[in-house]
This record gives sequence, C-alpha cells and structure tokens, in this order.
Amino acid sequence: MNWSVGRKIGAGYVLVLVILAILGLASYRNTNRFIEAIDLKDHTYQVLANLDGTLSVLQDAETGQRGYIIARLG
Repeated sequence: MNWSVGRKIGAGYVLVLVILAILGLASYRNTNRFIEAIDLKDHTYQVLANLDGTLSVLQDAETGQRGYIIARLG
C-alpha cells in the first residue's frame, strides 16, 4: 500500500477531526453531568431549608401548646 502525499495529509486531517469529535463529545457529556450535580446540590439545600422551616413551625406549635396548658391549669 503506497499512499501519495495528498492521501497521507487527508488521512491525517480525518484522524485529527475524529479525535477532536471524540474529545468534544466527552467534554459535552462531562459538562452535562456537572450541571446535573449542581442542580442536585441546589435541590438538597432547598430540602434542608424546608426541613429547618418545618422544625421551627413545630417548635412554635409546641411552645404555644405548652403555654395554653399552663394558662388553663394556672
């Protein structure tokens, strides 16, 4: 197999384009995974904030109930 110079240059360009396409797809995939991880982290913080709010409301209800019982018995 005796390739001409033009064919060798063309094969080199094709090889480089294939490598660039593979690297581009890998970068795209990793970027999407990174964005999904950020979204999951944000969701986790929202859930934690909601749980803190729920705990605060429950503590307020407990305090109010305790005050009501003391006022009724006192």
